[in-house]
Amino acid sequence: MSRRLFLTTLLVLLAATCFWVARTIAQGGSSNDVTLTFATAGTGQILAGGTYTVASGYTLVGITIDARPAGDVAGEGGEQAAMIMNGFGAAVFVPVGQYNVQAILTVNDPGGTAHNFYSNVLTVTVSQ
Repeated sequence: MSRRLFLTTLLVLLAATCFWVARTIAQGGSSNDVTLTFATAGTGQILAGGTYTVASGYTLVGITIDARPAGDVAGEGGEQAAMIMNGFGAAVFVPVGQYNVQAILTVNDPGGTAHNFYSNVLTVTVSQ
């Protein structure tokens, strides 16, 4: 039993260290930036992710993936908070249709004011 506890503790510490290192690497740039590097349509969902940089002195609040109907088509879209590691990624569940997908980086400046930065837009078609 103590061996299992030791391995579990080791895994938790390793995961926490990886998260801290990834967050540290992503922060400290000269500007705030977010790039959506992929958006892939699946059955009833969009898998999307990319890279980001947080400028020195700013604090990462989060990244959201936003999917909205493409063109002038009315309809339901979706958004999902991204998981953040060496980059970011999320699955957004949406109905069948064509969507414009974008990432939104939210950071706080040194004074604590929130700012949003928007990525490029990728278009995907979701089928059944």
